[in-house]
Amino acid sequence: MLEKEKIALFDMVTTDLSFSSLIENIQKKIFDNPIMITNTYFKVIAMSTDTDFNDDVWNYAKKYHCCSKESILSFREDSASKRLFSQNKSFLYKTNLGKNIPRILGRIAKNNVVYGYIIIFEINHKLEDIDIQKSNLVCKVLCPLLASKTTNDSIYNSRREYFYLNLLHINENNKLEIENEILQFQWDFKSYFQVLSIICPTDKSHYIYLSNEINKIAQDVTSFIYADQILTVLNFNDENIKNTYIKQIQQLLIDFPVKIGISRTFYDLSELKVYFHQALRARELGVLIHKNEILYPFYQYEYYDMIAHYPSKEWPSLICNEYHLLKTYDTVNHTQLLQTCITYFLTGSKVSKAAQELGIHRNTLLYRLSTIEEIIHKNSSDVKVLDLIYHSHLIDQLMQVRDSSIYDPDS
Repeated sequence: MLEKEKIALFDMVTTDLSFSSLIENIQKKIFDNPIMITNTYFKVIAMSTDTDFNDDVWNYAKKYHCCSKESILSFREDSASKRLFSQNKSFLYKTNLGKNIPRILGRIAKNNVVYGYIIIFEINHKLEDIDIQKSNLVCKVLCPLLASKTTNDSIYNSRREYFYLNLLHINENNKLEIENEILQFQWDFKSYFQVLSIICPTDKSHYIYLSNEINKIAQDVTSFIYADQILTVLNFNDENIKNTYIKQIQQLLIDFPVKIGISRTFYDLSELKVYFHQALRARELGVLIHKNEILYPFYQYEYYDMIAHYPSKEWPSLICNEYHLLKTYDTVNHTQLLQTCITYFLTGSKVSKAAQELGIHRNTLLYRLSTIEEIIHKNSSDVKVLDLIYHSHLIDQLMQVRDSSIYDPDS
């Protein structure tokens, strides 16, 4: 059965044809009906027809090289979607999207690994059982080709890695296409995400090994090499699980002098690129300001990041007079009033907690606060004053490393 088609397909795949030319030949010599091949996210890999026809799925794919958000949602609400996503046999689809133009749908897969889908439209002639058998045959032929095929946008990388890479390159030209992929892919994800930017400044030769080891932690931990660093994306529903992942990564990397920037938690995947830059900036700033640390959460460095984009020549004007007074007093008298003031602010103006943090007696702290008030002529419990002093301290820290290129907004 299908001997003629088998011979034709053998001749095609053993000829030096591009993938698009192969699909064009299959369309003409096997089906004589329009054909479309997509990846697992319904992004078009190839499509071919010798007949003009009007179909919403075809028209959209021809224009945007993917299936529309509306058609994906509509198809998922159809019971036929379960057949496509769960079995390797092609079938005739003639409800919902296929009501006006019936079509054969097939899954290109092997050993439960899905590489793409085939769609054959009923245009030139009526689709019969023999066409379904042909579709099954073509899916078997295309499977190893798609499994080994590599393209510029890495369609055939691991599902999540490929998807994250696409999101990192999102722009106005491909935004619509990637949003459709998000819609298709979101059922596989948990609710929240966090990005880690990891570097090993002294030795990058272990990046591939380390990335592979991080990937073994859990299915929801995805790590790959990107922009000369190890980029890791955590996916989770529970903060405790996320914290466990980070501890496991730290433990895994304990023998390597790594630096890790951590983004804020987010839920909108289309914003992955933004949060990647958060993790990157947190690491870059953290290495400069607190070089002995390992973890650099963005929330601890977001103020530095904002000020870093302000003209550096104007930074001194942002430092309050109270800060200058305390810093000068400390320098002359070898005291720690400035650190006392900052710690008091960060502990919510709680005397006992601040004293514990500083490792001094409660009465010693009260004496220092009294001295601070005499110097700055302000109430040491005034939150606005403490806030100004604290943020002046952050700006002063930035000024100590102002020569770094990290302050170039375009870097």
